[in-house]
Amino acid sequence: MNATHESLVLIDREGTILLSNETGALRLGATVGEIVGTNIYDHFSPDVALSRKRYWDQVLATGKPVSFRDTRAERHFELYCYPVLTREGVVSKAAIFAHDITERETIRSLFDTQRETFSSILEKAPYGIFVNDCDGGFVLVNPEATRITGYTIEDIPSGREW
Repeated sequence: MNATHESLVLIDREGTILLSNETGALRLGATVGEIVGTNIYDHFSPDVALSRKRYWDQVLATGKPVSFRDTRAERHFELYCYPVLTREGVVSKAAIFAHDITERETIRSLFDTQRETFSSILEKAPYGIFVNDCDGGFVLVNPEATRITGYTIEDIPSGREW
């Protein structure tokens, strides 16, 4: 279970931690020896525990996996809760996998900020801006370019025609 850098935790129907890898324990603020046998919900604030329990209750009720996102301690996680079934098809346990997506979310946020900045510059520029693709087709024309030429992006000839 320690072959991955992601959290892996196995809980029973009541939320008792049966197994955990080191990363899972560390993210819960303890060692594996300290968390095995404890209730997973005791490791969270009451509001977080309640929201997590709702997902687990959904897995218990449907027997189907559930995924959700979580942000805590300035980290972003994608969590997956998989049912473990008995031979009779009854959910007896859940395997919880938490994937740290902080880096991806940080990059996405930076990209969104850059895109907003670029869009703002294009919209407010006092001169015409034309962006075309490799074939000479225009993919972006700012409002000032439209005002200057009288063409909208749909009506503008390709850069090669111009």
